[in-house]
Amino acid sequence: MSHYVDTGKSLVVFGLKHGSSNITQVFKDLNDIDDHAAREKFIQINAETLGGDKYFTLHRELFNDKIKNNKNLPIFIFIRDPSTAAFSAWIEDLDHWLIKNPFKALIEIPEVLEALKTLKLQYVPIEGINFPFNLKAHHSYLDNKKLSNLVLALDKKVNPFFYGHLLSHHLINVVRLLKRMTYGEYKINTNHIFILDLDDYDPKANELLVEYNIFAKDVIKNPFLDVKNHSTKDIAKRLKPLYEKLSKENFDTNYRLAGEGMCYDHIKEHYKQYFYTPQRFKNFIRELNTNKII
Repeated sequence: MSHYVDTGKSLVVFGLKHGSSNITQVFKDLNDIDDHAAREKFIQINAETLGGDKYFTLHRELFNDKIKNNKNLPIFIFIRDPSTAAFSAWIEDLDHWLIKNPFKALIEIPEVLEALKTLKLQYVPIEGINFPFNLKAHHSYLDNKKLSNLVLALDKKVNPFFYGHLLSHHLINVVRLLKRMTYGEYKINTNHIFILDLDDYDPKANELLVEYNIFAKDVIKNPFLDVKNHSTKDIAKRLKPLYEKLSKENFDTNYRLAGEGMCYDHIKEHYKQYFYTPQRFKNFIRELNTNKII
């Protein structure tokens, strides 16, 4: 699953674990709204229907309308390393399942109750009150053994019914969009296209990316909040050995890595001229300011 948004100064295409947290923060900063309201502004792109005539026509019209209304709008397409994205997606699915299924977790997974006791948290099931424990926020309170036991128990419950992150393939949509953009099926000046690998890019133009609402302003205010850092970065360091062991026999992980890996390599090989560099973006801005882009 992929999404795109119009930030007012840019059009950004992204996926779950491919810059979605950053774009959420961009909209929160711009509109002073919460996470849910920000994500409501995401427009979904679905790989299964992107090739259909009706769906293709709709999205061509939407993209064309954006460009027609602002011919100087840069189009940024986020990608990132498939292996790290899949790892992060796996953690997100475990965390989301735990948060969304608190009663089931407490009743069926003793390790969850043990975690609450370790944190000295008491959970009273009241409607509207969130579950007080989640992996990303509270993993540091558990030692390695307790964390591993908890994750193993969660993985057995969640797999193969993942909450949606691991089974969400983004790069297949990117390949299809790039093909349509560069072959002229969308009325887009290809000088507007910037493919940004969030795990491999030169941050020299970060201030410009913030100015164009591509990155959240926290990237400038706090260098530790780099878009290269997944929201799961801290816990990922602890879970990497366990994940590598489990993923060897996990069909969903291997299926995602095979498909997304092929797409990643295809993008790197066939669309390298559209990749973002600070100089290329500065050239775009320079032409913009001299009214050469029409």
